[in-house]
Amino acid sequence: MPRSCQIKSFSIEKNSESYPAGTGSYSMVIKSDTINDSNGIASSFENFAQWPFPPSFPIHYRPTSLCLYYKFFPQYGDTMVVACRFYKNGVLIGNPAYTSLNTVSNWTALQIPMEYYTAEVPDSATILMTTFITRPHNNSRLYVDNISFDTFILAETPSVSSSVPEIYPNPSGDYLNFKGLTGNQSLEVYDISGRCIMHTVLGINNRMDVRVLSSGLYFIKIKSSDNGLLKFIKN
Repeated sequence: MPRSCQIKSFSIEKNSESYPAGTGSYSMVIKSDTINDSNGIASSFENFAQWPFPPSFPIHYRPTSLCLYYKFFPQYGDTMVVACRFYKNGVLIGNPAYTSLNTVSNWTALQIPMEYYTAEVPDSATILMTTFITRPHNNSRLYVDNISFDTFILAETPSVSSSVPEIYPNPSGDYLNFKGLTGNQSLEVYDISGRCIMHTVLGINNRMDVRVLSSGLYFIKIKSSDNGLLKFIKN
């Protein structure tokens, strides 16, 4: 943000690559605007005279996470921040944030859990991303692409079965149960990047242990089925 709110800042540039491949042609890079004495900042609101974080877009449910892909090249100890604010009737009811000072050289999936102060459903929200904590401006670079709530944007969205078999509970923290599927079926589990991370055989109780998985979005392929991929969220 410039020292004067009357000065326009240009701390966002178009980057000629997109991730994952196939989701578009561009991403954005957030960097310091040293000419106008501005930190590297991108937000869903325009008027910085309303600082901090005014509501800027409507939303009518409670997202569980903010998902995006990013690269970060900090200089001299800069820290990146990705923050959300959720509001109900203009009152702040949630303020989750992610911070890091680590260099991330390759495109990486980031899933930020959303946190709320109350049980209310928000009616508006705002998002802010920045490359700094303190001055001076150090020319750090934060690359961001494909921001979404709850699920990651993929190059080719896997087809999710709308018929049997069914899985429950979903989300799950410990075990997944399969309905409409016999035991001794071979299963493969894929992460959001399309990498197969688990091979297993479904037991006669039609239950799969998912306790070893980290929290996030996954897809299950039943090797004997043509129903596509089954999507589930691990708590």
